[in-house]
Amino acid sequence: MSTETQQLEALEADAKYILPVYIAVDHSWSMSPTENNAIDAANSLIPIIIRTCVKNPLADARARFCVIGFNDRAQVVSPLARGTNLAQHTFEASSGTSFSEVFRLLRSQLEADYSSLKADGYKVYRPAVFLITDGEPLDDPTSAFAELTNPSFDRRPNLSVFGLGHNVPREVVETYTAGKGRAFLTADGSGASEAFKGFIEILMLSIVNSTAKVSSGDASEADDGFKWDDDAIADEDFLLEIES
Repeated sequence: MSTETQQLEALEADAKYILPVYIAVDHSWSMSPTENNAIDAANSLIPIIIRTCVKNPLADARARFCVIGFNDRAQVVSPLARGTNLAQHTFEASSGTSFSEVFRLLRSQLEADYSSLKADGYKVYRPAVFLITDGEPLDDPTSAFAELTNPSFDRRPNLSVFGLGHNVPREVVETYTAGKGRAFLTADGSGASEAFKGFIEILMLSIVNSTAKVSSGDASEADDGFKWDDDAIADEDFLLEIES
């Protein structure tokens, strides 16, 4: 078999695989202009995803995005779709912060979306979840987190956590990171709004680079499909990665 034929077969196999990406955004009261003043940055999230996918058709074809908002409740504000097809949404800062609510919603959503993608004939990489929060949860999410990340749950995600602003304890981002996810804090001297936009830009660059890679043709649904762009992370001074 020629190298060209092998490459074409690999491309065809890859085209069947979808990377599901879930971005969960804390929009509790502390995100308001009188507090962190990060709610405007949160509202730039979906436009950034759309703009990036318009410029990168391969990422648009190979990734699906779901945006979740949470405070003391959690809801899907933009259902899983191609980046260019995401529904617009405006976040409003209110109420407190419940991690249990968002973890429970994620568990049910991961299962439902997987079934939907499979019904459409796709194979699905392990989900990549990105939780952005500016504070500690007011509840005890231990049980809900354990259910989401249980090894017996086939769709358990790689979960990365970004502590936005300077009121997020290190233990929070460390505790709720799972799988091959990574934990980040906002570096000293950086504002929450700047850090939010910068984090999303790095995330989207990482997704573009991850979806541009072609496998050897032996991919499986246990594979991750997503890899952080370490060079982009190293180049930014607003982001502090917490090493495990």
